Amino acid sequence: MKEQRSCIRFATVFTLLSLLCVGVGWAGGTKESTVYPETSVEESAGDERGPIETIQDLPRDIRMALFKAQERRANGEILGAVKIIKEFLEKHPYSEHYLLHFHLANNLVELQEMEEAIMHYERAVELEDRYAQGWLNLGEAAYNTATYSIAAKAIETGYRLDPKRSIDLLYYASVARLLNGEPQKAIELLRELMSAPGVEHRLDWYRGLLSAYSDLKDYENGAEAAGRMIEKFGMDPEAWKLAFQFAAGSGDFKRAAVALTVVGYMRPLTREEELHLGDLYSVLGVPYKASYHYEAAIESESSPREFEKLASAYLASYDVESALETLRRALDRNPTPKLWSLLGDLYYMERDYGKSLDAFQSCAMMDPEHGRAYLMMGYCALEMRQPKIALEQLTRAAEFEDQREMALALL
Repeated sequence: MKEQRSCIRFATVFTLLSLLCVGVGWAGGTKESTVYPETSVEESAGDERGPIETIQDLPRDIRMALFKAQERRANGEILGAVKIIKEFLEKHPYSEHYLLHFHLANNLVELQEMEEAIMHYERAVELEDRYAQGWLNLGEAAYNTATYSIAAKAIETGYRLDPKRSIDLLYYASVARLLNGEPQKAIELLRELMSAPGVEHRLDWYRGLLSAYSDLKDYENGAEAAGRMIEKFGMDPEAWKLAFQFAAGSGDFKRAAVALTVVGYMRPLTREEELHLGDLYSVLGVPYKASYHYEAAIESESSPREFEKLASAYLASYDVESALETLRRALDRNPTPKLWSLLGDLYYMERDYGKSLDAFQSCAMMDPEHGRAYLMMGYCALEMRQPKIALEQLTRAAEFEDQREMALALL
């Protein structure tokens, strides 16, 4: 059983590259339409600092610097826009303003100078921590550079400050928490997201939730979440595949086999999925089902190990003819000591000791350190009443620690 379990190579932690591939683009802060904040007095009500400053509140020299930079940007002169704002900050250190750093960062993003852009976004929200777009742009830049600790806080803060409260932002914040190794915080955000009134649940939310529970090894709550996912997305094979992955990762192989079998009812299984299902049925002690799926997965480029699994499953289910045909195919393509050993076992089980001895001899020729091959050749020779060959092979088998006791007893 231990050996069979080692054959199962499931991704127990869900690959978040499929959850949010390579970057995001929700903030839109680098677009010209978001040049200046449109923050009303009401949005800042209750804050003793008063409303967030807008373009009308800025001193004339700052307004002119931003206007000139925006003209350069509109003409595609991003470097020129960066130069204008940097020179202004150098010449007027006491006129530092969050909008200067915000727009400098936007232009640096356009130039793919992400580290420097992040630094200026951070300075912008340090100067004005109520500016939602500043936090969101910081979160986007940090996320796209895999700086998830900064991204997680920035996206969530931007979401809390943003009057629109886009649910996508809360989702991205949860993903950033997950990628930053904070599964519990990710779960809290996803629960908040899923409990929001009037929202239609999405499958990716459950992908993130199951990944977080898997990271925490909280398989009980994860199983409940998987059940809710199936209730909502039971007609989507991807939901069943997620259920399979979570169940397999938690060690619930029976539930994993059921889920992956359902996937197979809804769409053709991939070669890898057929192999997974074969592994599961092997672990569950259902060799005839395992052989069915291993056979479905076998292709011209299949590895010897995959043929070994198929032949072993046939042997376990006493389908000798199919096992023999599988081993012959495998040996024709890519012979290995293990395949010859399996063929020898098959012939020995069928009491065809001559062919069994030949197979174990081929095994020993490929791997002279395969002690069991010599022991089995000794067995075959004894059954064939050829004591000279038996003595020779058993003597050789006695040189190996694992076979010594049995070989000496036969000698």
